[in-house]
Amino acid sequence: RVLLSDEERYPFLKALRGPAGADPLRRKAILKRVQERCKKVGKCPWCEAVNGVVKKVGGTMKIAHEKYRDLGTDKELPEAAAWRASLQGG
Repeated sequence: RVLLSDEERYPFLKALRGPAGADPLRRKAILKRVQERCKKVGKCPWCEAVNGVVKKVGGTMKIAHEKYRDLGTDKELPEAAAWRASLQGG
């Protein structure tokens, strides 16, 4: 699924399914616009989960999804504190 609502997603689908979507350069440009739009979304429209950053942790091959990083507040959420504790311990 894409992190866009049906109303936002429909014009992109229409462009990709049309004759212009067959051209590789135009297809790449359309997909890039979809990706840029998805980066701006704060919550998933399907499950209401927070859209966070995915990054590598330390020098290992471990990848972490920082769901609760900087939601526009200065205080840390209780869920974030529990998540950080589980990441540090495990």
